[in-house]
Amino acid sequence: ISYSHALGRILDLSEAELLTLRRGVFLHDIGKIHVPGTILNKPGQLTELEWSIMRRHPVTGYKIVGSHLSIEEVAKIVLAHHEWYDGTGYPYGLEGEEIPLGARICSVVDVLDALTSDRSYRKPVSFAEACEQIRSERETHFDPLVVEAFLCITPAQWQAQQGTTSQIQPYLVPRPVEHNQSLCLQPLEPRSFDKLEVKMVPFFSGSQTLPPNRLSPSFTPSAVYT
Repeated sequence: ISYSHALGRILDLSEAELLTLRRGVFLHDIGKIHVPGTILNKPGQLTELEWSIMRRHPVTGYKIVGSHLSIEEVAKIVLAHHEWYDGTGYPYGLEGEEIPLGARICSVVDVLDALTSDRSYRKPVSFAEACEQIRSERETHFDPLVVEAFLCITPAQWQAQQGTTSQIQPYLVPRPVEHNQSLCLQPLEPRSFDKLEVKMVPFFSGSQTLPPNRLSPSFTPSAVYT
């Protein structure tokens, strides 16, 4: 979360936009509550079936977060955080500025966190290596403008930010909604998703909604970025 706050500051986001960004980054993987632990913690490569289950988590998270109309912009980050700038991401194959800015920022800091954290399937890399990996994927995985802002901070400075969330956590405490439920944190039964439609929050100007899924059925993202 501190990574996103630092990057959002460099990109001159307003306080309201920073708040939305922090909430989106905080909740971006909430859909993984419906991904089996055997998949999340698998030490080896995922099968195509397991990837198909994993790739559902942005839409699942969007259904959870998007049910709260007061945080529609947060829901967009949750839905689009695995989209790639060149259009080869998931779940909808959005490209360029079709992807909300918050999701483009989340994508960068999520990969920074993934690469520098210990995972069941690999050891962490140094912050210098992680920054070089992100630099090498601008215009493919990442928005080049976001990467340019990201590179304004040195690897040592990014490392100093690691795990420093206490100063901004109060902004992320969910506000109560009707019936004393906590915002975004009431998991739905997995079967109920079959009966739900994704609430289409427009990503663009006017009345446009999500484009068709342009993903190849065989698309398999790197396990580094799940």
